[in-house]
Amino acid sequence: VSGRAAARPDGAGYAPTRDEVAAALRDGAIQAWFQPKQSLASGAIVGAEALARWRRRDQGLLLPGAFLPAVRRHGLEHELLIRMVDDSLAASGAWRRAGFRIPVSINLPVRLLDRPRLPDELLQRVVGQGLAAEDITFELLEDDMTVAPGNYHMGASRLRLQGFGLSLAYSLGMAL
Repeated sequence: VSGRAAARPDGAGYAPTRDEVAAALRDGAIQAWFQPKQSLASGAIVGAEALARWRRRDQGLLLPGAFLPAVRRHGLEHELLIRMVDDSLAASGAWRRAGFRIPVSINLPVRLLDRPRLPDELLQRVVGQGLAAEDITFELLEDDMTVAPGNYHMGASRLRLQGFGLSLAYSLGMAL
């Protein structure tokens, strides 16, 4: 038995501070791990989904249930989205250099569509890495809503017009 505390995927009894979560996002301790999407017809890998994981020295690997409530409570969902986008763009670029084109799906909390500049910010990040918006699908998380319903429709429409794929995801509290 090691001296390390076991990871608690359900988050029971774990309440990281805002500073801990912000530092983990900034330093890459919270990062995207990729789950392949495989075609049932051909068996080929047709995409990947970015999943948030937090590697802590004192607790090992934490699954989203252990830290997403703190991300939400501390208002760091935008920072988590940007971390997932940046990690996904880096991975996608590496896959392309190796000869593979693998589209990536990234969870996007709907309440972030209240930020009018979000679609432009996301497009700038993608284009800045030399990638195409069509290689990114944002899974809109339906477990929350925007302040005004028009923000949802406007933000989703702008993302689509910029070339991003969109899908609806029901997260049951396990988003990003």
